[in-house]
Amino acid sequence: MKKFLINLLCLFIPDKAARSRLRKKAQTVSDVDCMARKITLSKNGDIHTLPNGIKFYCPEYPWDFIQRVIVNRSEFFDRDILDGLQKHIPENAVILDIGANVGNHSLYWACLLGEGGRIHAFEPVRNTHAYLLKNIEINGFGGRITPRNIGLGDKTQAGEIAEYSATNSGAATIRETERENPHSLKIMALDEIDLGEKKIDFVKIDVEGYELKTLAGMRKTLSKYRPAVFIESFATYGRVKAFFSELGYQNPVSFRKHNYLFLPGKA
Repeated sequence: MKKFLINLLCLFIPDKAARSRLRKKAQTVSDVDCMARKITLSKNGDIHTLPNGIKFYCPEYPWDFIQRVIVNRSEFFDRDILDGLQKHIPENAVILDIGANVGNHSLYWACLLGEGGRIHAFEPVRNTHAYLLKNIEINGFGGRITPRNIGLGDKTQAGEIAEYSATNSGAATIRETERENPHSLKIMALDEIDLGEKKIDFVKIDVEGYELKTLAGMRKTLSKYRPAVFIESFATYGRVKAFFSELGYQNPVSFRKHNYLFLPGKA
């Protein structure tokens, strides 16, 4: 059955090399239902539509973990966490989505906030950023989400992808380089960027171990605007907590998957 579905899917792919890659990748997928969904996606231009009408471009389904969850569950990735954060996001909020990936969180917040909200989405990996741009376009959110193809660190410098997994684009890591090359990505400190905003209400940070550099480069911004900050942190958690303590933030609210919400203390 699985082989039949793969061959059926290949009928929709005119490029011989692409068909070959699909057959090779399909060997790692045991779920026949996933292959059936892939056929439907291919007929729809690799676009999956959620029940609320939001569209996701999922060309790496079912191999990429995030895209697989979105399609198989037909809902936003980490929907329970996003719902739990709603009460900390005010009306017409300005949000920074640092480590935006394909835009899952940004699209959710664009729906939540409506036309009055603004999201600045930062994603350094070029092909992932391309998917982010596509998702903004197909949902008509160009006026709500501003994408930036850069990584956030403690200063302006060149960088590169240290690790990248075709099965989990959300786990990509970056490292700094001394010189630029044709494959370099740009790293900047948030404090050096003029966002054109008079406030920042909420910040999400998911940068796979680069948290301390990212926070160091946004210390002034955090001190000025005092936003709530939702951050993923594993080995760096102790130093992340100390950083926020120095800025007068409260003890964090813990979420699953090593995610923490830091709220500013009372002035």
